[in-house]
Amino acid sequence: GNAVCDVCAPGTYAPEGQSACVGCPAGRVASQGRGNCSVCPGGTVPNSFQDMCIVCDAGRFAGFGADVCEACDPGTYAPRGAGHCHGCSPGTFARLGAASCDDCESGLFAPANSSGCSLCPKAGWVPSQPAGGG
Repeated sequence: GNAVCDVCAPGTYAPEGQSACVGCPAGRVASQGRGNCSVCPGGTVPNSFQDMCIVCDAGRFAGFGADVCEACDPGTYAPRGAGHCHGCSPGTFARLGAASCDDCESGLFAPANSSGCSLCPKAGWVPSQPAGGG
């Protein structure tokens, strides 16, 4: 028989009654000596050792239990530690993986969730001013 019990390494766990440690599934973590793995909250993902959750950088997001931080789509942005991306307001735009939306230059327009700004399509049309703007 066995003389001692070994503790499971970080990133692994031993379900009750098991004789061996097994790796946590994707998107989950375990500190040393755990009997189960925990799901990382939104805005975080497991580190490479799967022993702790790390925060996603700005411009990237991770939903609850995700195993990688993904870049925000064009027209959306995310602050650091975001669980999802937010759409850009009209008059602003964002490229792939943006941390924030940028304002369109004077004379250009952009509808909500835009990846760039444009000139008005017809002669005689100009971008409308924001309410209360000048």
